[in-house]
Amino acid sequence: MSESVKEKIIRVATAFFAEKGYEATSVRELANEADVNVASVNYYFGSKQKLFEYLVKDFADRKFSIVVSILESATTEDEFRLRLTMFMKQFLALALDEKDSFRMVNRNIELFSQLNPEKFEETFINTHQRFLDFITSAQQAGVIRPGLDTEMVAQILFGGLIDLVKGNEMRKCFRGLNIEDTNFFESYISTVIEVFMNGMGVQN
Repeated sequence: MSESVKEKIIRVATAFFAEKGYEATSVRELANEADVNVASVNYYFGSKQKLFEYLVKDFADRKFSIVVSILESATTEDEFRLRLTMFMKQFLALALDEKDSFRMVNRNIELFSQLNPEKFEETFINTHQRFLDFITSAQQAGVIRPGLDTEMVAQILFGGLIDLVKGNEMRKCFRGLNIEDTNFFESYISTVIEVFMNGMGVQN
């Protein structure tokens, strides 16, 4: 089944915004690459800015919301481990399945926060808050020790996932480690959870 004009624009724009960034991408080159008229972009989306906003919102609503839905409060250590493992796996799987969309969001996230602050808060700020609430509820349930700063814990765990994805190409080149490799994928997640739950110090 052939792509519609709208689908072509979406595919090409996502790739261009991911590779070149929003500012460096023109509507004309999008249209040329998609083999459509420049007027088609405005017809379907209104403007380059509205096209960009549509792509980010669509990715967040269609895909990212499913991953975040895993973060229900956990009342036992086993449940916390399970939910955190599931979240990390789904997050990395999404980054692999939607490479261009993921890169597009990460590359242009600051710009999106300026162009559409309401949707940015609704999607990305609330996502971080959902993760923070997940960590905090585990602390309140006695799963995480009370002395830990849950905001810092959320930053370390969530930020680590993003950095893992962003640095994948360089890691492949210099270390031969790739999150598309199932062994590395699984080892990373299990190691992070083990270090987080049990620490790195030698147990006496």
